[in-house]
Amino acid sequence: MAMAYSGQKEEAPVQPIQATPLAPQALPDRSRPTVDDLKASLAGLKENEGKVQWDEYIGQNYHKIAREDIEGRHVLDVGANIGFTSLFFLHMGAKSVIAVEANPENFAVLQNNIAPWPQIKGLNVAAADGVVKKVKIIEDKGISKTLPDAEGGVTAIGFGELVAMFPPDANDMFMKCDIEGGEYDFLLSARKADIIRFKTAILETHQVPHLEKLAARKRNFLLSYFELMGFEKVSECPICLWFHNPDGTVKDCITLEDQGDAKMVRKD
Repeated sequence: MAMAYSGQKEEAPVQPIQATPLAPQALPDRSRPTVDDLKASLAGLKENEGKVQWDEYIGQNYHKIAREDIEGRHVLDVGANIGFTSLFFLHMGAKSVIAVEANPENFAVLQNNIAPWPQIKGLNVAAADGVVKKVKIIEDKGISKTLPDAEGGVTAIGFGELVAMFPPDANDMFMKCDIEGGEYDFLLSARKADIIRFKTAILETHQVPHLEKLAARKRNFLLSYFELMGFEKVSECPICLWFHNPDGTVKDCITLEDQGDAKMVRKD
């Protein structure tokens, strides 16, 4: 996500999530989620967590997503969490969405959130390099970590396997990838033929502490890889930790180095 509140020093009062003019009007036949549906999907989260997701895609639109990026396109949502982003993509006109979420608890909420819309297919699998068979998700001080081939993990799936789930003639697709450090193995193992089926990719890069000395586990390496595949970076946003006063006002902000979001668009 573009912003994180995990560094909050004091509890902030609950603030209602407000809709903004960015969100398009819902269709009267209910074939797509409404603004109220988007808000309702965040109801089970802590207020700050819900606000982060809302601001990332709607309130502040950190990714600079335009309706034409999504409308009429198939979408791959990797790291779909509780389904808010998948609902947002359908709300913005996506033809279909494959929502990938490895955390079983998050996935249970996601299934409930997407149930009214068959255009969204939820998968409780972990995005990986196509070699690892199982991945276990653990929570460590509020941060999700993955353990490859761990007992009790969920089934792992590679980039090519996911792309093959879309119609064979589906091109110019849209992808969002936010998998807490797993993006390197998942994306760097992908074939060019599969990557270039996407027109736009929103990539969130993270530091992987035990691999931080490897050049291939750095933000710039991954973005350069996409540039070699014919993409260009059109916008980016750093990941920040926000600290709040008791009244909810911002007290401090720390920008995390070598981490952040980037919008990559295929040049053609």
